[in-house]
Amino acid sequence: MKRALLLIATAILAMAWTASAYAQAIPLLVSVKKNENTESTTHNSTSYYGYTYSSKSGVQTLSYTVDIMNASTGTVSALQIRWSVVLREPGGGKLRLVEGKKNTDLARGQKYTFTTDVIELGQFYQSSWGGSSRSGNAEVLGYLVEVVVDGNVAASAAQPMNIRGKVNEAREAANQKRHRF
Repeated sequence: MKRALLLIATAILAMAWTASAYAQAIPLLVSVKKNENTESTTHNSTSYYGYTYSSKSGVQTLSYTVDIMNASTGTVSALQIRWSVVLREPGGGKLRLVEGKKNTDLARGQKYTFTTDVIELGQFYQSSWGGSSRSGNAEVLGYLVEVVVDGNVAASAAQPMNIRGKVNEAREAANQKRHRF
């Protein structure tokens, strides 16, 4: 009886190790491109006295384009792509985390591309009369993209390389139960 239980336990451990080794051995290529944009609108006006002036307002945005390529010899099913962007609020404020997930299957040699959510970093206003204002821009600390197969991370991309700690710190800050002001 003990021998049968030992054999079953050994088989279960071997299957778990094989699944983990399989996920780590899948050759998936991950590349990430940063997309920064300034969306602006210009307004021209003439005053009652005939003076012409213009003003410009807008918002600065950020997103990332993520490419995942299957470089293996077969189809990889049930991929989950998790992405996180860590930001610091203007003025050295608290950490903020923007996250998302995508699910897909990839045939041999197939590439999957998507763009993350658009993040507004800050707004601005400028006037030809000399007035200008800008709300503080959030500071982008980095990103983390993980490709998960069978519950194990098979590939990842991070900028900077130590961003995982900041991601965890931002998650903990978002889940805190005590709030100080």
